[in-house]
Amino acid sequence: MERAAKYVTLFLGLLMLSACQSISVTEEHFLYPDDSISQADVDTWGRQQALEFISISATDGTRLKGALITQPNARFTLIYFGGNQFRFESQGGALAKILSQFDNNLLIMDHRGYGMSEGIPSISALQTDASDIYDYVKSAPSLAKLPVIAHGISLGSMIAGSLADQRPVDGLVLEGSTTTAKAMIDAQVPWYAMPFIELDISDELAKIDNLANIESYSGELLVMVGENDRTTPVSLSKTLYESAATPNKQLFIAPGKGHGNAIKSELFSVHYKAFIEKVLLADKAETL
Repeated sequence: MERAAKYVTLFLGLLMLSACQSISVTEEHFLYPDDSISQADVDTWGRQQALEFISISATDGTRLKGALITQPNARFTLIYFGGNQFRFESQGGALAKILSQFDNNLLIMDHRGYGMSEGIPSISALQTDASDIYDYVKSAPSLAKLPVIAHGISLGSMIAGSLADQRPVDGLVLEGSTTTAKAMIDAQVPWYAMPFIELDISDELAKIDNLANIESYSGELLVMVGENDRTTPVSLSKTLYESAATPNKQLFIAPGKGHGNAIKSELFSVHYKAFIEKVLLADKAETL
């Protein structure tokens, strides 16, 4: 989904260039070092956490692989759904450190067809996989009784939103999200170019609709986005937030951040902790 939007943006940029311009290109545009993680790395965090690489059998038999970080007396389990091209072994290190700091377990799986996971990806398959991943958590003796929060970014936010429509998640985080695939792609097209472009969106992509996903969701919702996000602009997150049926919702716009790095904001932990406490309070009230 992000890739399609970038193709549109690149095409328009080339189309609109009418004069010679100087564009700075450095090695950082080409080099993307791995951000892998090991038990030794986890130990340096000082949280008494254990890292386990796991394999889950999807409904169709495809093996989905990822990592589970657990800790004694965890208060909840966080399931993270990455964006397009996300791979745990190359991008999971810093992410896991940030998202496992809240006295929680953390499960991060590679999408089918990506990284360690088998299979061929499709939107419908990824949505089914999400339910299988949730069911795995709820069937694991050490995890089953804990509240579950689903956190998805960009493409992953569509998967997390679909999961919340299919399974009773206790909390939902939509990061760098959109309302529909069409809305996200349209947001990449400048108004002056709209008369010259006709986008043909596949039926599969057209099915992506987070507005529909959250129509019946009544749990705690956190919508977060970088202030300078150009892939999924702030306006899309605002529409999601305003359209969400649940009264238990928050909107966090990370100052100065772009697409995919809102969790690196200095204010992230403050907003995330507040959201988590509301999830846990609601769960406690339901069990009384």
